[in-house]
Amino acid sequence: MDLASLRVLFLDNIPVGNGMLYSNLERLDLATNNLTGSIPSQLGNCLRLRDLNLSHNKFTGGLPLEIGNLHSLQNLDLSQNLLVGEIPPQIGDMLRLDNEPCSLSSLVYTIY
Repeated sequence: MDLASLRVLFLDNIPVGNGMLYSNLERLDLATNNLTGSIPSQLGNCLRLRDLNLSHNKFTGGLPLEIGNLHSLQNLDLSQNLLVGEIPPQIGDMLRLDNEPCSLSSLVYTIY
């Protein structure tokens, strides 16, 4: 698809509730979009997701436990956000993960 002539693209109010975030989605890159608030727990419904890049936004709070449902996840980039708290233990269950779940000092992973 050639988008060289694309001038305006609005993706406002994308429905993510009620399973509307696509279960067949394999790659989601929302980096550098000034997104705010907490990371949507509905991302945990994207069971085929391999690459998730939410870096360089303004997400706050902690990681939703549902991120642990993403067993196909290979790359997760949450850097350069305002996340705090603990990394959910479910992240450790993602054995295929190629990189560190987070490289932020404000997030703590507890080994059980």
